[in-house]
Amino acid sequence: MYVLITNDDGIDSPALMPLKRAIDTIAETLVFAPDHNWSASGHPKTMHKPLRADPVSLADGSQGFACSGAPSDCVA
Repeated sequence: MYVLITNDDGIDSPALMPLKRAIDTIAETLVFAPDHNWSASGHPKTMHKPLRADPVSLADGSQGFACSGAPSDCVA
């Protein structure tokens, strides 16, 4: 089983790694989150500019991705 982990707080959110560690015990995970904090703005979609997904090294050494778009772009 695979689980996509995302948020609207950004790739550097302190809550992201505890969640990833907990889910890693039952499934393979992929972290794909915005490259900065988008709290309280989960509905926007990027329509008129290119999106980038940059690989990042997470605190546990695994690879995740930082998206240049809005939170909803991370799962669309």
